[in-house]
Amino acid sequence: MKVQIFAAVLALAFAGGSQAQTRQPAPDAPTQSFRIIKKKPKKLSAKAIAATKTLEGAIRKFECGDNCYLTIKTAKAEETGLCEAKACAPWVEKQGMPRSMIGKKVKITTATGVQRDASGKARGKMTSFKTLEFVK
Repeated sequence: MKVQIFAAVLALAFAGGSQAQTRQPAPDAPTQSFRIIKKKPKKLSAKAIAATKTLEGAIRKFECGDNCYLTIKTAKAEETGLCEAKACAPWVEKQGMPRSMIGKKVKITTATGVQRDASGKARGKMTSFKTLEFVK
């Protein structure tokens, strides 16, 4: 019984002691200022820079399975890639693109993306469209 009472008193002492040790700044004391440290962006490797390119063309089609793909027709050929650009987000969410987008001129930036299966497991790498801008 004495041990239980001692443990309870000790617990109360520690609980009250932590509050007693917390000091509030004096009303006339200067406030502390905090500095936000911004991380420097990662530098791309030479391989990543070589894999990145900008293309212009017209939207040809958009289709989804486990991943969503956008195909554009450039002056030389058709390019298909994972649609990872911010502009693709509503299309990916709805698993479809409005038909009115077909034929719209776009400028895209490509890079290497990761294809994933339905469970989210990486299955391979392929071209991905990282940015997408509509051109008039």
